[in-house]
Amino acid sequence: MDIIHAQDSRIISLISGVDKTFVIPPFQRNYCWSKDNAETFFEDILISKNSGKSHYFGNIISYEGKSGAAYQERILVDGQQRITTILLYILATTKYLRDNSLIASYQNNYLINNIKEGNRVKLKQTS
Repeated sequence: MDIIHAQDSRIISLISGVDKTFVIPPFQRNYCWSKDNAETFFEDILISKNSGKSHYFGNIISYEGKSGAAYQERILVDGQQRITTILLYILATTKYLRDNSLIASYQNNYLINNIKEGNRVKLKQTS
Protein backbone atom coordinates (compact mmCIF):
# COMPACT_ATOMS: atom_id res chain seq x y z
CA MET A 1 0.00 0.00 0.00
CA ASP A 2 1.39 3.40 -1.01
CA ILE A 3 1.42 6.15 1.55
CA ILE A 4 0.72 9.73 0.55
CA HIS A 5 3.06 12.31 2.02
CA ALA A 6 2.22 16.01 2.09
CA GLN A 7 5.13 18.38 1.96
CA ASP A 8 5.15 22.16 2.27
CA SER A 9 7.81 23.52 -0.06
CA ARG A 10 8.69 26.45 -2.24
CA ILE A 11 8.06 26.08 -5.96
CA ILE A 12 11.67 26.86 -6.79
CA SER A 13 12.89 23.93 -4.66
CA LEU A 14 10.26 21.69 -6.21
CA ILE A 15 11.38 22.33 -9.78
CA SER A 16 15.11 22.89 -9.29
CA GLY A 17 17.86 20.33 -9.44
CA VAL A 18 19.28 18.14 -12.13
CA ASP A 19 17.53 15.00 -11.02
CA LYS A 20 13.83 15.68 -11.66
CA THR A 21 11.64 15.25 -14.69
CA PHE A 22 7.94 16.02 -14.46
CA VAL A 23 5.74 13.87 -16.67
CA ILE A 24 2.22 14.83 -17.69
CA PRO A 25 0.39 11.56 -18.32
CA PRO A 26 -1.97 11.08 -21.28
CA PHE A 27 -5.09 11.16 -19.09
CA GLN A 28 -4.35 14.79 -18.13
CA ARG A 29 -5.66 17.60 -20.26
CA ASN A 30 -3.30 19.44 -22.56
CA TYR A 31 -1.98 22.83 -21.56
CA CYS A 32 -4.91 25.16 -22.00
CA TRP A 33 -4.28 28.31 -19.97
CA SER A 34 -5.27 31.43 -21.84
CA LYS A 35 -3.21 34.60 -21.91
CA ASP A 36 -5.54 35.99 -19.20
CA ASN A 37 -4.91 32.97 -16.93
CA ALA A 38 -1.15 33.33 -17.31
CA GLU A 39 -1.23 37.11 -16.77
CA THR A 40 -3.34 36.77 -13.61
CA PHE A 41 -0.97 34.11 -12.30
CA PHE A 42 2.06 36.30 -13.03
CA GLU A 43 0.41 39.35 -11.42
CA ASP A 44 -0.30 37.29 -8.29
CA ILE A 45 3.38 36.34 -8.10
CA LEU A 46 4.47 39.97 -8.56
CA ILE A 47 2.06 41.17 -5.85
CA SER A 48 3.44 38.50 -3.53
CA LYS A 49 7.04 39.49 -4.29
CA ASN A 50 6.37 43.21 -3.84
CA SER A 51 4.50 42.69 -0.58
CA GLY A 52 7.12 40.32 0.83
CA LYS A 53 4.48 37.68 1.47
CA SER A 54 4.52 34.11 0.20
CA HIS A 55 2.30 33.23 -2.74
CA TYR A 56 0.17 30.12 -2.28
CA PHE A 57 0.98 28.21 -5.43
CA GLY A 58 -1.61 25.52 -4.81
CA ASN A 59 -1.34 21.79 -4.42
CA ILE A 60 0.98 19.84 -6.66
CA ILE A 61 0.15 16.15 -6.61
CA SER A 62 2.55 13.68 -8.13
CA TYR A 63 3.84 10.16 -7.70
CA GLU A 64 7.09 8.40 -8.50
CA GLY A 65 7.55 7.24 -12.06
CA LYS A 66 10.60 5.67 -13.69
CA SER A 67 13.95 6.43 -12.19
CA GLY A 68 17.54 6.02 -13.16
CA ALA A 69 20.86 6.59 -11.48
CA ALA A 70 20.74 10.27 -12.38
CA TYR A 71 17.06 11.19 -12.53
CA GLN A 72 13.64 10.64 -11.01
CA GLU A 73 10.37 11.04 -12.90
CA ARG A 74 7.45 12.60 -11.06
CA ILE A 75 4.08 11.87 -12.69
CA LEU A 76 1.90 14.98 -12.30
CA VAL A 77 -1.66 14.31 -11.21
CA ASP A 78 -2.53 17.90 -10.28
CA GLY A 79 -0.71 21.15 -10.90
CA GLN A 80 0.46 20.58 -14.46
CA GLN A 81 -0.96 23.92 -15.71
CA ARG A 82 0.90 25.83 -12.97
CA ILE A 83 4.16 23.89 -13.34
CA THR A 84 4.06 24.36 -17.12
CA THR A 85 3.39 28.10 -16.75
CA ILE A 86 6.26 28.59 -14.30
CA LEU A 87 8.65 26.74 -16.62
CA LEU A 88 7.44 28.83 -19.58
CA TYR A 89 8.13 32.00 -17.56
CA ILE A 90 11.62 30.78 -16.76
CA LEU A 91 12.22 29.92 -20.43
CA ALA A 92 11.00 33.38 -21.47
CA THR A 93 13.28 34.98 -18.90
CA THR A 94 16.33 33.28 -20.40
CA LYS A 95 15.54 34.90 -23.74
CA TYR A 96 16.14 38.36 -22.19
CA LEU A 97 19.26 37.58 -20.15
CA ARG A 98 22.61 38.72 -21.47
CA ASP A 99 24.83 36.80 -19.05
CA ASN A 100 25.60 33.41 -20.61
CA SER A 101 26.52 31.83 -17.28
CA LEU A 102 23.18 32.94 -15.81
CA ILE A 103 21.34 31.55 -18.86
CA ALA A 104 23.16 28.24 -18.43
CA SER A 105 22.32 28.21 -14.73
CA TYR A 106 18.59 28.74 -15.42
CA GLN A 107 18.59 26.07 -18.11
CA ASN A 108 20.51 23.52 -16.03
CA ASN A 109 18.57 24.13 -12.81
CA TYR A 110 15.03 24.60 -14.11
CA LEU A 111 14.60 23.55 -17.74
CA ILE A 112 16.75 20.51 -18.53
CA ASN A 113 18.46 17.68 -16.71
CA ASN A 114 21.98 17.36 -18.05
CA ILE A 115 22.71 13.74 -17.23
CA LYS A 116 25.05 11.04 -18.53
CA GLU A 117 22.41 9.54 -20.83
CA GLY A 118 21.91 12.96 -22.47
CA ASN A 119 19.67 15.90 -21.77
CA ARG A 120 16.17 15.34 -20.41
CA VAL A 121 13.61 18.09 -20.37
CA LYS A 122 12.16 18.96 -16.97
CA LEU A 123 8.60 18.66 -18.24
CA LYS A 124 7.46 15.94 -20.60
CA GLN A 125 4.01 15.45 -22.09
CA THR A 126 3.26 11.81 -22.80
CA SER A 127 0.96 10.83 -25.60
